[in-house]
Amino acid sequence: MSTTPTRKRVRAIEGGKTAAAVEAPLELRRLAADHYRANEEANAAANVAKKARSALYAGMKEKGLTDFSFATTIHGNRINLTSKIDAGRSSTVIDVEKLSKLVDAETFLKVVSATVTAVTTHCGTEIVRQCGEVKVGTENVSVKPTK
Repeated sequence: MSTTPTRKRVRAIEGGKTAAAVEAPLELRRLAADHYRANEEANAAANVAKKARSALYAGMKEKGLTDFSFATTIHGNRINLTSKIDAGRSSTVIDVEKLSKLVDAETFLKVVSATVTAVTTHCGTEIVRQCGEVKVGTENVSVKPTK
């Protein structure tokens, strides 16, 4: 084991000053701390919300409910809420193998990413119609204030 003392490495920044030597104004340090604290709290709250949403969705499916409304108090304010299972979002997905058979190689290489926009721009809507598939995303549950 070495008995040679070690020194912490400090990254140099502009003007030859090291990161450890820079003193930020108190206001900026407070903002940085506020941001960090708020971000930590937001991440924790997001995890709680995600678990609650997942359990709500499972519970609604189990009970055969597609929606329900109720009144409650949140942060001291009375609010009407509606829980509703939302259909999944749909999107068009390009079958790249079909596309390669419908267009020339030069055009195919221009749209190899096969986004609907790229295929429509370079090949036209008829090609999108022939090789596009509408995929429905996963349904989910939403909770929104109601008027």
